[in-house]
Amino acid sequence: MKTDKNSRTHSTTSGTLSHPDEQAVSDSNHVKVTLKKNARISYEKWLAKYRPITNHLDTDAAFDGCMFETFGVEIEFVRAQPASKVWTLVDCDGKTRICEGYHFVNRLGYFITEVAAPQDRYFSIKAD
Repeated sequence: MKTDKNSRTHSTTSGTLSHPDEQAVSDSNHVKVTLKKNARISYEKWLAKYRPITNHLDTDAAFDGCMFETFGVEIEFVRAQPASKVWTLVDCDGKTRICEGYHFVNRLGYFITEVAAPQDRYFSIKAD
C-alpha cells in the first residue's frame, strides 16, 4: 500500500511510522498517526505556567538563577530528574530557544520545572 506523504493519517506497508515522534494506535486494518502540535507560548507565560526551579548548585546561575549547566554535578542533577520536567536551552541559527525535553545538540543549558510538559506538544520558546 502506498502512503500519502501529505496525509496526517496513513498506513505503511511495513507497519512502521514514518516520523519518529508519531504515536500510533493500530487495529487490524491500519495505523493511525497522530503528530504532536506546536505550542506557542511566551517566555513570561512559560515562567508562570511551568515554574522553573532555582539552581541550588550554583548561586550565580544564568536566567535569574534557574539554568543548570551541561557538565559536572549540574548535569548529573538534570539527568536524575523526570524527563517531562527537563527543558533545554538551545541555540538554533543564532536564536536562543527553550524546548521541552533533554536535548544534546546545540544545548546551552537546562531548566527543571515544577510542572511537567504535556506529552502532546512541541515547544520552541524565544529566550532572547
